[in-house]
This record gives sequence, structure tokens and C-alpha cells, in this order.
Amino acid sequence: MKIIFLSFFLFVGFLQAQTVVENFTQKTPLVVLPDILVKRDTIFYSNNNLNKNEKTFFEQFFREFKDNINIKYFYDELKEEVLCRFVLQKDNTTSRISFIKDSSDKRMHFEIIRIISRMKLHNLYDKRTEIYLRIVLNLEEKSDKNTPSFRIIE
Repeated sequence: MKIIFLSFFLFVGFLQAQTVVENFTQKTPLVVLPDILVKRDTIFYSNNNLNKNEKTFFEQFFREFKDNINIKYFYDELKEEVLCRFVLQKDNTTSRISFIKDSSDKRMHFEIIRIISRMKLHNLYDKRTEIYLRIVLNLEEKSDKNTPSFRIIE
């Protein structure tokens, strides 16, 4: 029993040590997933180098989303965070749009569903791609806060 208790607290301590990495330019901590929590066949992509004049794999998606959403309306009205998930199929159609963290304003919910369902994205892989899209609606730093991330699922 002592071994289980000790290993539990070591694991929790390990997670806390890996989770918060302070950066002087960021207001929020950067989250780092330990290897033990990431499946071996999972690949993550994000737009970390989006504003550094370097190409990202899903820059097309990011650009199309920003061009289609009425950002000014939502920045003025909502000023909050939305986290949604959808699947990009092998035939480049989107399906299973769901919200992990939804907006209090349902207009945002329907607007995101409308945009995602209209997109014609090119899937870079011969697999289904599960996409997590985090949209932080904040009046400061508008361009840096739309953060899509992508996970490949078998």
C-alpha cells in the first residue's frame, strides 16, 4: 500500500513539474505533456511558428477559418474562449463537430459549425485527422490567439 501511495505522489509531482513552464512573454503557462500520456501513434501539430514566416502543415486551415469567421462581431460581443473538435475524413470532408468548451452565446456555436462544415480542406494523410480548434476571443493580440492543433488518429 505504501508503494502505491508513494508512486501516486511521485507521478502527480512529475506531472506538475512538466506542466508549468514559464515564459517571460506569455501570460499563461505553457502545457507540456509527459511522454507517458502521449500514445506512440499520435502526432501533434500546432501553429507555433505561424507568425514567424514559416509554413505550418495546416496553415491553409488557419487562414480559411480566419477569413470566414466574422471575428469583429465575436470579439466585440463575446470575449471568451471556445474549444471545439471535429474529424477531417480521408475524402476531405468534415464530420463529428463537437464542442469541448462551448460559448455561452449559441450564435458562436452555430457560426463555427457553419464555417467548419463549409470548408474544403486537403487532408495531408491517408487517415482520419482529429482536429482540436481553440479560439480565444480577446481584444488584445487578436492574430495570435486562434490556435488550431491537430491529432492524427488511426
